[in-house]
Amino acid sequence: KETVVAFNKVVRDIISEGRYNRKSELISDVQGAMDCLGYGDEEIENAYKFLIHVINGMRHEIAAEMALKKTKGVRAVHVASVDDDLSGIDLIVEYKVNYGGEHIIGLDIKSTPNSARNANNSYRDKGYHAIWSGFDHRRGDFGSYEDNLMPSNKAVKRVRSFYKEKLEEIVRKEDSHHKKK
Repeated sequence: KETVVAFNKVVRDIISEGRYNRKSELISDVQGAMDCLGYGDEEIENAYKFLIHVINGMRHEIAAEMALKKTKGVRAVHVASVDDDLSGIDLIVEYKVNYGGEHIIGLDIKSTPNSARNANNSYRDKGYHAIWSGFDHRRGDFGSYEDNLMPSNKAVKRVRSFYKEKLEEIVRKEDSHHKKK
């Protein structure tokens, strides 16, 4: 699992650094490199399927990070360490609520509302928070052909209120758990 997380971080860095604008360009270069290295068609096809999945997850994480950094009350957003990632945390958010309290919130970013709901419904440690990224391919948040690696500025702006709402909800739940103790 550590190897997969490390690979995901490499893909995340490639996308974050803007080396590629389109998913198809990145995949094409990886397939070309594999072909040059003598990998067979089946191996390249398997890598393609895996890479599609990884790229989708990483671009939702990056999009969430971009939107969270612009969300009112968010002091900082940190990409999780490998150890945090292995425990299901993608981003760590420093958040100050309206009434003054500061919270450190670990988020597991999911690409669909269903995957966030399923993750939250499965057995998890207290303090685990899976949330949908708020970005939707069908709405064109990653371009009309879903090929852009980064979301549109319009999409980032639109989801900020979604994150504000979700962070407030998480804080309310955490505060009520602390009061019960």
